[in-house]
Amino acid sequence: MRISEDLLNELASEENVLLMKIMGSLFLGVKEGYSEILIVKSDGHLLRIIPLNISGHRVMAIYIPLKQLLLDLTKGLYGGIFRSRIILPGYVSMGMQSYLRIKTKALVNQVYRSMKNLVWEFGRDFSRNICLSPKFFLYDILARRTLPLGVNDPLISLYAQKHKVFEEHLTLMFEKLLDKMVEKKYLSKNGSLYCLKNEIVEELGVPPTYSILNVLRGGFKLLSESLSSIIRPPNYLESLIRAIILENKEDMVVPDPYSQVFIRVNRTLHSIYTDTISPANIVEEKNLGSIINYTKLLVVRDSTGRDIRLVLKKYREWRGIKWVPLAVWAGIRNEFTASPSERLAREYFASLLLNSRKLPVPKPIYVNWEKKILLREYIEGTTLSALLASGADVSEHYSALGKIVGLIHNMGMSIGDLRPSNIVIERGTNTPFIIDLEQASAEREVSWDISELISFTALDARYDVKKIRD
Repeated sequence: MRISEDLLNELASEENVLLMKIMGSLFLGVKEGYSEILIVKSDGHLLRIIPLNISGHRVMAIYIPLKQLLLDLTKGLYGGIFRSRIILPGYVSMGMQSYLRIKTKALVNQVYRSMKNLVWEFGRDFSRNICLSPKFFLYDILARRTLPLGVNDPLISLYAQKHKVFEEHLTLMFEKLLDKMVEKKYLSKNGSLYCLKNEIVEELGVPPTYSILNVLRGGFKLLSESLSSIIRPPNYLESLIRAIILENKEDMVVPDPYSQVFIRVNRTLHSIYTDTISPANIVEEKNLGSIINYTKLLVVRDSTGRDIRLVLKKYREWRGIKWVPLAVWAGIRNEFTASPSERLAREYFASLLLNSRKLPVPKPIYVNWEKKILLREYIEGTTLSALLASGADVSEHYSALGKIVGLIHNMGMSIGDLRPSNIVIERGTNTPFIIDLEQASAEREVSWDISELISFTALDARYDVKKIRD
């Protein structure tokens, strides 16, 4: 500590000071850096910040009334920034008993908020199969380094760099709280992991995906973005691809909360966090294109010199175009989602599940949750829609597809976008592969898939009644 008792006494000299906590470089033993002194008062109406300089350390003395602090812990009055400041370690120079009571409230609300954000991000389908390590909640704090107005949070950034110093201690605190939630039947335990039960997923819920106004606003925005990307493809995409493939995770300072998330597939736990592949060479072969997602066919040369074809799919934010009629028709229902995170989660989970049952869908190779990227196996072949348009006999393909779709429906899953353009007949085996699972859901009637397949088959067959009947 490089702060004098005289200064601490001066800061605490105001009336009704409940507690004082010192955080940042002064606490962590960094020679120079950023620190904060949090001073909580039992009354008052204003948040006050006093800048100080102590032995080369930039210090902010923050006075906050208890009522405002509690509102931030529970309701996010200041974007929840004080929740992390209460939880992360520091030196409590006065008011230890008050601090411990407030810290318990902060921990409970942090766990609730972290789980709620996860359910909102991934959606209910995916979240019902999620298990978490206690470290997830600490990493989630450290990963959220941006303040509500988009300014980088210097205190959280500093703690993220030094997290190994206190990681074990805080992980144990979260573990004790999660054990209590298991006792109260909110969570179940699988080894050292804590799994979300259906009741808490329903309680946390999901944010509304659509409103009519958002659909209209998003439609105009997306239309302009899509037209510009068709006329002039984004010049950053190639560098983005290379950054995703070649990035070195060992250089990352901030721990990734996704590394502490696991998903149950057929009662087996899988990490949703994949290691970065490091090919020696990448050749961008073809833009597969979409106004909804960026989709690329890549040729990746691995360390053995073998060329592998992969599909890169970047899930974009959108609220219009493709699903506007559906959104209006469905009465703003949740079975379909516009969220890029949830679309990625649905496709990743469905791919894992169906691959585990030996059903023909592309295997996921690499996923980046922050950038909303999926790399998957490329299926060599011809789409069913192209075969329909060419006049080829597709009766055997539809028969085989019907058996596959029936097996998927018997699992309680609707595919969501089962149009002929999303079915590839693999060259050499004639196996129909379903290549688009981003709207897969267990909450939708499976009859939707049949209706959509029939409708788009008629469209691709140019309403040739004989061909459709066959």
